[in-house]
Amino acid sequence: MKLTSRGTGEDVAFSVTTDRIQELKVGDADPNNVDFNATSLNVTSPSITTIDARNTTTVTNEVDLSDCPRLTTVLFEGSGATGLTLPVGSKVSQVSFPAASRTLFLHSLPYLQSGNLTLPTLSNVRNLYIKNCDQLNPIDLLKTIVSDNNNQLEYASLS
Repeated sequence: MKLTSRGTGEDVAFSVTTDRIQELKVGDADPNNVDFNATSLNVTSPSITTIDARNTTTVTNEVDLSDCPRLTTVLFEGSGATGLTLPVGSKVSQVSFPAASRTLFLHSLPYLQSGNLTLPTLSNVRNLYIKNCDQLNPIDLLKTIVSDNNNQLEYASLS
């Protein structure tokens, strides 16, 4: 396992690169239990199944999880991240996006159901891409986004 923390002052990057970790918990449902101060979070692991980064308000990057093919649970609600990139074709069955998400990219996630998809706000979404997510109704999600008077949607691809 390789854990890297780099930076000084206010900019701290936290990277996890490993073949053996199954769960990464840097956040919590209760913000009072979160003691994580990195501004950037990066994870690369072929074995990780769960990432809990809820209420990690200091994280401000778009978190790329595309190199984590075994993910099933991804929790970023309440974090300061600007978005998530989920692995294409993974077994993700539960995901909570951060409120600042600008892009929703959901590709070939056959186990993800609408009830397990948490989107705190949709007004920041500019790009919507849903493909091969059989248990999601992309039209309903699109309708929800465009019904928000403050929506910023610029691009949508649904299939």
